[in-house]
Amino acid sequence: TEVDENNIWVRANDDEHDFQLAIEKWTNSKYSLNPQTKEITEEVEGTFRQYPIRLAWAITIHKSQGLTFERAIIDANNSFAHGQVYVALSRCKTLEGMVLASRLNRSTIICDNTIKEFDHEIEQRSPDGQQLRELQRSYFLDLLSDQFSFHLLEQRLLQVVRIMDEHLYRLYPQLLVRYKEASDTFKTKVCKVAETFNTQYSGMVMSTEDYANDSALNSRITAGAHYFRQELEALFSSLLDETRIGTDNKEVKKKFAEAFALLKEMMYVKNGTLALTEKEGFSVSAYLKNKTRLMLSAEDNQMERKERNNHSSRQEKVKTPNDILHPVLYSELIEWRDAEANARGANAPVYTVIQQKALLGIVNSLPQDASELLRILYIGKQTVEKHGEKLLDIVNQYVEKAKITRQEFHVIAPKEKNPPSKNPTKEITYKMFQQGMSVEEIAKIRGFVAGTIVGHLEPYVRKGDISIQELVPQEKIDIITRYLQEHKGQDESLSVIKTALGEEILYTDIRAVLASVQEK
Repeated sequence: TEVDENNIWVRANDDEHDFQLAIEKWTNSKYSLNPQTKEITEEVEGTFRQYPIRLAWAITIHKSQGLTFERAIIDANNSFAHGQVYVALSRCKTLEGMVLASRLNRSTIICDNTIKEFDHEIEQRSPDGQQLRELQRSYFLDLLSDQFSFHLLEQRLLQVVRIMDEHLYRLYPQLLVRYKEASDTFKTKVCKVAETFNTQYSGMVMSTEDYANDSALNSRITAGAHYFRQELEALFSSLLDETRIGTDNKEVKKKFAEAFALLKEMMYVKNGTLALTEKEGFSVSAYLKNKTRLMLSAEDNQMERKERNNHSSRQEKVKTPNDILHPVLYSELIEWRDAEANARGANAPVYTVIQQKALLGIVNSLPQDASELLRILYIGKQTVEKHGEKLLDIVNQYVEKAKITRQEFHVIAPKEKNPPSKNPTKEITYKMFQQGMSVEEIAKIRGFVAGTIVGHLEPYVRKGDISIQELVPQEKIDIITRYLQEHKGQDESLSVIKTALGEEILYTDIRAVLASVQEK
């Protein structure tokens, strides 16, 4: 009630008289055992004196929004905005910790007219029996459409294909071809059929009174579930199981692993819901329960896989990728490389021993001596001097054990610092293009992906032998060129440019335009 330089006067709740608050003294003591008397002695290390009071702060009601207090003195008698009293009273955790500094009356509790009107409309607009039935029908149709919608699954698949096409097409060309073929088939046999099927079951749901129990509709739905489940299993069951991607690029490896995990998870859930619909028909409650169970199960499986990966060591056997002629040899070389990296230290990257691309070259060409080993891409004299004997020993033991007859030694391209002539494979692609074949036709005939064919033609675009308009439509050229001019000097990666330009612009389009810009 009063404060001066030497005194503080206070008054307790429900007390008519003030009293003077005295300064209290506290000590900071240390206790120890006296070794001679075996008694506990107290040693005062310091003291502090202060008034036994706690600070409190004043705050406006608006400022207090979002805060929570153990105790609060509330003065809301002069509230002037709707909801203000509610905000003030709801700041305190308990009723016992709340003190009202002034009386609240009806005029202080202000309600927004919009809220009143909304409440009134809700009462007036409560659906009748017919409206409720139509809402139930609409909800049934929405969930049924979710069961037979494959748009999100297609997006997951295309994301995996894009990553492989951009980063892994050299390592796994055959696997990439399989995924592109599966993607094309998925569009025709699943997505387009699903669009037609949507029209059929939607019409039946809307025209049938007792749609949930209609035998004709249920028969059509179960038949559809059977068709789509079989198509998904035929397209992706073996493909997903056989997909083994290994790369020394940690960023690409992580990017692919995340996209592939999402694809497998969504495929697992979709197959699971289709299987139940095929077996028992479709109902709202069964579909929701089954989908929730499958999603939780997929998350649990993913967590288990992550935990196993976190506790796995380099010595564990790796899963062999698909585009390898001798998978057993590949596994043996990977184990040897991991052991060499471990010997260098716990954090030594495996690619410092030998690159994965070099291992693939060894596996697919089976070199017999140091000279053949040196002709393999990504293998230099130092690698041959340091590890050549061991590598050849592993290869020779495998060849002898597997009883393999070596073919004529062949590598994709000679490894020379200054090659005397251009890569013949590029010349072949260029000649075929000059004969009037499209990029897609050349890719199909030569067994490459379109990205590889465009890569073959890029040197000829730079030299001006091929016009960029022969590879990319003018409309796309203008879009890509405009973006490159606006972001000149930023040195952006292909993926950044692709993301900015959208789905209509392909990686091959960007690479070709970049080659033409370099030529200029």
